[in-house]
Amino acid sequence: MTDIDISVHARLELKKEKNIKRKEKIFTTALSNCARKNFITQKDIKNARIKLEKHLSNTEELVLNTNEKITKTGRSKFSPIGEDVSVIPGVNEVVNNQGVPFYSNKRIYTWQGMRFRSQAEVEIAKALDRVNVLFLPNCLARLTDPRKTGSRGNMEPDFFVCYEGKCGILEVDGPSHKPETRVNEQERDRLFQHNGIAIVQRFTHSKCEQYPDDVVGEFLQLIKKIG
Repeated sequence: MTDIDISVHARLELKKEKNIKRKEKIFTTALSNCARKNFITQKDIKNARIKLEKHLSNTEELVLNTNEKITKTGRSKFSPIGEDVSVIPGVNEVVNNQGVPFYSNKRIYTWQGMRFRSQAEVEIAKALDRVNVLFLPNCLARLTDPRKTGSRGNMEPDFFVCYEGKCGILEVDGPSHKPETRVNEQERDRLFQHNGIAIVQRFTHSKCEQYPDDVVGEFLQLIKKIG
């Protein structure tokens, strides 16, 4: 069998992965994809990482909650004060303000009795747990839109975190968060800030999943700087 060379840029790209097992899988995947040539490029490593992430996403252990049906309340619906915009629960529905909307036909991630939408969120929850801070994951908040008279509504931050007497919101941006949605996301962040949340920080789902402790450490440092 002919030896396969690895370019300098490919080695540097592979070095970015800190998890040894994932690094081995990425290299093995790149190696199998390059069976017909005698070298591995940076692009090969990147493609192997993407392929591995898709594979992990499809094969991760997910929990299907078949016993609960949650009311169809949106993540950021607003209405005049006193107006109920939620769907009235049916006979078999359980109203819950943590991790909504989750439906009985949707797969969910669970950890410590709480629900999450991705493995990245689970990793952030674990990292927050390791530093012993108070946090509320995927919980609905009731707040006011000061730009609209008499407007109250629900919004759901990914993580509401309290640290050293100060509070902030940590958002995990998944694949659906794209440049064209950034304006709407900034509007959403400002709404939290209008209601007294000084720090709203967003991190990519890949960084949250691979380096959750670094993300949490940076986020808590930002909270500490609040005057």
